[in-house]
This record gives sequence, C-alpha cells and structure tokens, in this order.
Amino acid sequence: MAAKHPPSDDAFRPPPGTPWFTAVRSEEAWELMLANRNAFILAYVIAYRARWKDGFNRHGLDKGEAMLGDFEAYAMTEQEYRTAKEKLAKWGFATFRATSKGTIASLIGTRLFSLLPPERNDHDNRQPTDKQRTPNEYRKNGKSSKTAKRGCSESFCKPLMDSQ
Repeated sequence: MAAKHPPSDDAFRPPPGTPWFTAVRSEEAWELMLANRNAFILAYVIAYRARWKDGFNRHGLDKGEAMLGDFEAYAMTEQEYRTAKEKLAKWGFATFRATSKGTIASLIGTRLFSLLPPERNDHDNRQPTDKQRTPNEYRKNGKSSKTAKRGCSESFCKPLMDSQ
C-alpha cells in the first residue's frame, strides 16, 4: 500500500480570482471566541464582507470596511448583534459607524483576520545570469554559413552568401 503524502500547498489555495482573507491563529482570536461567540462571528462577517479592492461600490466603502445591519443573515437576534458590536468595540477589535443605510464596520489591525493580500512587487524571481547568449548562426542546408560567423545579418550579407 502506497504511503499517503500530504496535499501540496496548491491544494489549500483558492482558485485564481477568488477573494480571500486569512484567519490569524492567535490566543486573542481563541479568547474572543470563548468570551463571546457572537462577537467572533460578527468579526468573521466583517472580514468576509470587507472591501478588498478599489473600485466603485454603492455604499462608498473604503478598503477594509464592511456594511452590516442585517443581523438575521448571520443568525443573530438584534440584541445579540448589538452586544457583539459593543464587545468588539470595547475590546479594540473593531470600529463601527452608523449611517442611514446601515452600519459600516472595520476590523482594527490583524489580530483576528488579515483582510488584504500582501502587495505584489512583480519581481522576476528567475535567477539572473552574467552569460550572454551566443549569437545564432545562420544555417543553409544544415551547414553554418561563413557570413554568420562574421556577424553579418542575413539581409545585409545575402548578396555575399549567394556569391559563395
């Protein structure tokens, strides 16, 4: 029987183009979950809904901001939702701003979740080389031409090649 190999890192990556955020494995996250389960759930909802890219959005949210207020959608009563907001604000995990269309929430720092992907530097990670490629030699009938060895381009040396 063949040994099982752990899945590759690619098995844990979302498909390209899928929005994602990272849960931070910390004692604070675990303590929040134990102290107030609904506060942890609301923090997750904020992370899930938070804007992560620039562009138009009808609520005018900035990166890292999420629209809340539909507490029934995350299986909370209004009182549980208000208490969870109060605890997240009191314990310094999130800020809340009331608007006429709902509540705009932002997580503070990355103690629970990292919302935005790291900035790409578009760096070419291939190993640099100090060796220059050798010039291609022109081949005619499978043989090197003498003009190619002299550095003549085909268009410039064509008359020379024909006279050989």
